[in-house]
Amino acid sequence: MRAANFASGHRVPLCVDGLFQRTAEPARAMSLTSFLNDLFEHGRVATVSAAVSTADQQEAVRLLRECERCDRANWPDGPPTYSEQIGLWSANLLYRACHFVVDRDANPESLSRVLMAEPPEPFSATTHYSADLTLRFLPDVLKLARSAAGDDPLVAMLLTLGEQWPLASVGMGPLPAVNVRCIVADPCLRQAYVDRILKKSDLSRLNNSTVRQAIQASLGLYPELAQTISAEIERFTKQEAAS
Repeated sequence: MRAANFASGHRVPLCVDGLFQRTAEPARAMSLTSFLNDLFEHGRVATVSAAVSTADQQEAVRLLRECERCDRANWPDGPPTYSEQIGLWSANLLYRACHFVVDRDANPESLSRVLMAEPPEPFSATTHYSADLTLRFLPDVLKLARSAAGDDPLVAMLLTLGEQWPLASVGMGPLPAVNVRCIVADPCLRQAYVDRILKKSDLSRLNNSTVRQAIQASLGLYPELAQTISAEIERFTKQEAAS
């Protein structure tokens, strides 16, 4: 079990074995639990397309539970309740997304059936928090997918996932339909969202006035700590004053 390494908050870039070596030997078979272990340990994973066994799902639930318990200490005070159902669902989603990055022959119907499936619980602070345990790697998956072929359906669906999971997708670039209502309504998620925007200097997330106000409150008297972000907020402020 490697969850202890996850507790440090260290997040390494994701690398999917076989992505740039399509003619080489197939990537080694990897269960969902092994996938998650390697994901949290060093970010280098191999994927398979076979269905995940019941025993593997159960072991993955235990691993995710331990990882969430360790990771919880890295969040601002008062994180939402963790949903094991959403945690497992999002882990399976990322697992299959990484497989599709390697297997670019999957048809759009297969991609949509897996990647566009509705989560098993309504969107809420708990849902976003629980999914973030694995979906925080979504920007890396998009980067890998684009590097192989930027105009295929997989990239479009990953961008749609980014819209649905804005907390996890900070850094993915402009997304036209991001809905942050559940995130800004929760103090913990709102602060985590602000921290990620500042860390990645994601200007595309500044079109929400509540988010801008939260960023200004976070920076306080030191807007120079994030000069690019602060300048863009000032531009929004002038536009609003002029309208």
